[in-house]
Amino acid sequence: PQTAYHAPHGCPPFTVHNEITGEFLTRETWEGMPASARESAAFDLATFLRSLHALPIKIGLECGLVQIEADEIARRLRDETANTIHRFLEQETQRKLDQTLKRWSLQRAARRPALLHCDMGPGHVLYNPSTLHLTGVIDFADIVIGEPARDFIYIYEDFGSGLLREVLTRYAGKDASKMMPAIQKWYLLEAISWTIGMYVEQHEANLDHGLAEIKRELANVAVR
Repeated sequence: PQTAYHAPHGCPPFTVHNEITGEFLTRETWEGMPASARESAAFDLATFLRSLHALPIKIGLECGLVQIEADEIARRLRDETANTIHRFLEQETQRKLDQTLKRWSLQRAARRPALLHCDMGPGHVLYNPSTLHLTGVIDFADIVIGEPARDFIYIYEDFGSGLLREVLTRYAGKDASKMMPAIQKWYLLEAISWTIGMYVEQHEANLDHGLAEIKRELANVAVR
């Protein structure tokens, strides 16, 4: 949206923009759309992400945005898992998790960093139920600087492989499949971090879900 800057006398400055109308796009909604509408939605999401990722990161750096790196996160999570969730995992899963995090902690991202929305889930993508066109993406509270693959993890998790495949094809063309290892890496890092949070907060049901997700994603990593 095009924002307008306001600084009323005696008040803190703020920005405003026109309301972005629409309903939340969900996996069920997308899968129930006609083929042409599904293609249009995938094109719009890919266009949004390409446009966002093409912006100069200097803008974000000047605003003090955090820059995230997978190797640094993997290094931190390797230490944290040893002291938290390791004991809940089978021995073989423990070994795979430690080896995977160790390997990732020694790898630096090959792609240039970009501005990331960082929360491209169903609650932040809006569409018009009448026209079936996307109307906007909202909530930039989590914006950071990092590897573009990070912006696809909730499409991977919440929208499913169908929409992810369509978006990636329109985002990266013939290089779409090459992005999957990085997407799955970022997704697993996020799953580990979330599961540790559930352990700290003592949410037993969510902890079990997180542990199962880690085991499943480690199997995907092992296949590559």
